Amino acid sequence: MNEDTITEYDDLGRPVEIDRSDWQDQLLPQLLEEAWDNADELYEHIVRGVEQGFAPSLVEAAQRLTRIDNDAERCAVTDAVVLMHANDLEGAEEALQSFVARHGRSAIVLSNLARVRYEKGDVAGAERLLREALDLDPNQNNGLDWWGALCSEIGGPEAYLGGLREIAALPGAWRPQIWIAQQLLCDGEIEEALDLYREILPAAAACGDALMQITGDLGNAGLLPEMLDLTLPVYEPTQHGPYAGLNMARGLLELDRIDEARTLLDTLQGLQAPQLTETLNQLELDIADAAGGPAPLDEEPTLVMVRGPVWLQEHAEHLLPRLSPASERIVFLSLNDATRDPEVEQLEPITPFGRFARALPLYLAERLRITTDADARTVVPIARGAGPILPGLPWDVEWVVDQIDPAERPDVLVHGGLEPTEDGNQLVLRLFDPNEGKELRAIILPLTDDHASHVPEIEAAVLEALESTGRLRPRRPRRGFTIPAGDAQAAYLLMTSFLFAQLLVANDLIPRSVLTNERSILTGYFRLVECLPEAVPARLLAIRGVLAANRYSSPVAVHFLRPLLGVIDEQSDKLGDFLPDVRALLDEQGAG
Repeated sequence: MNEDTITEYDDLGRPVEIDRSDWQDQLLPQLLEEAWDNADELYEHIVRGVEQGFAPSLVEAAQRLTRIDNDAERCAVTDAVVLMHANDLEGAEEALQSFVARHGRSAIVLSNLARVRYEKGDVAGAERLLREALDLDPNQNNGLDWWGALCSEIGGPEAYLGGLREIAALPGAWRPQIWIAQQLLCDGEIEEALDLYREILPAAAACGDALMQITGDLGNAGLLPEMLDLTLPVYEPTQHGPYAGLNMARGLLELDRIDEARTLLDTLQGLQAPQLTETLNQLELDIADAAGGPAPLDEEPTLVMVRGPVWLQEHAEHLLPRLSPASERIVFLSLNDATRDPEVEQLEPITPFGRFARALPLYLAERLRITTDADARTVVPIARGAGPILPGLPWDVEWVVDQIDPAERPDVLVHGGLEPTEDGNQLVLRLFDPNEGKELRAIILPLTDDHASHVPEIEAAVLEALESTGRLRPRRPRRGFTIPAGDAQAAYLLMTSFLFAQLLVANDLIPRSVLTNERSILTGYFRLVECLPEAVPARLLAIRGVLAANRYSSPVAVHFLRPLLGVIDEQSDKLGDFLPDVRALLDEQGAG
């Protein structure tokens, strides 16, 4: 982001930087045209345009608003602000005086009229109008801020505080007390400031920006317990907006109230605030760090079996080749990491190899199911209520086979992991025949830290090894089911790993807290579709990922349902069966 661009957000909440001249000449006229008959939307676009300094381009739109908006005060003020910023002070004053003549004197109109008079050089007249505006509404934010600045110019800090106290004495006043309390905090008068907050909070709590200022001022003063005691009970996210809640969540985290911080973060992520995506993502990571990392496990692992591709679900079964009675059941086991402490079983860490340890088996099983006649599956040991396991020592394959339902016993179990060598690390995969109780083949390949770059070589070696044992026969994959090597394949593996974790949450096997940056995960599915527009599996990952998030009540899932319709529509010949489900969810969420 820089001064030469303006930030907009796409349907997925991702920031898009637009050149200022393009925004003014192309996007702004388009937005105004689309909102020409909608007063609320037109007003929002006018305000945004004025904030960006394009008032001269908004004069006609402001005039249009005066003809379609039932809110006469908003019309007059908007028209006047646009004209004032377009250097038409006479026109601005006329718009405001016309309102006064028809509807009487209102605080916000008089405050803006004061601004016009001030710009015309009538400072005394401006001060009188501003004071009258504050008499009508002592809580008008911009007017109060200006009043404080004028008092400060005249007599410094004492006059500033005196001016605020003068307005605070007016009936119904509460905002001046917030500014007074801020000054008291700066002066170390903590109890007096807290008493003021307690006094005005019942009235001020209805205003989101007031709660944001109170939480911010108390947080900056280091009064986190007091801030939370005062504001947390009255905070309503949809009423007060995300910023006050963000201050509270940070306070909860600082006080090690981790569960409360995570709960509040969930609520904030459910709000439509794309400008805070990075901030909320960082807060989520901070909460995860504070909660602690992987811990040694005591309980026996639970094996989770994925039958075919991880994205496979009812409406996608027809997209895969049919299995025959002769199809061999090939099961891939998630990997171990012998470069770690070999004596300790631990939860899978959030590291590149930690994800690769489950992503590679999931990917290989998917490719076999698509490109051969094999009944390919994946088994991932997890700790219930915690997450996937990444052991140091190799898994006991006989124990693994014994844990699998006899009706689903593998014909071949592919297992292995990362092993250290003198020159680095290597990946060792072993093909084990449970029925014969013997190893069929071993595959040993060097593995650098760029794990995904080795996937084509690994895939080819596994296919060759299985074919050499006569356990499978190749099939030509259907069009649109090939994943090209390179960065796209690396992203595909990553999203495969994320989807598996989501499905564990959706099936109540692990808590949602195991997932971090859910919005980034869901956005990643759509980014993958953009990168692989012809790849049906990329779209199936997105479909299942969003539907899984909705199933476990992710607060961010609702924001991705409508974009998901586009993902399905673009290949409706293959994916159209999903449309009724997604549209039903949109209707349930009130977003249809």
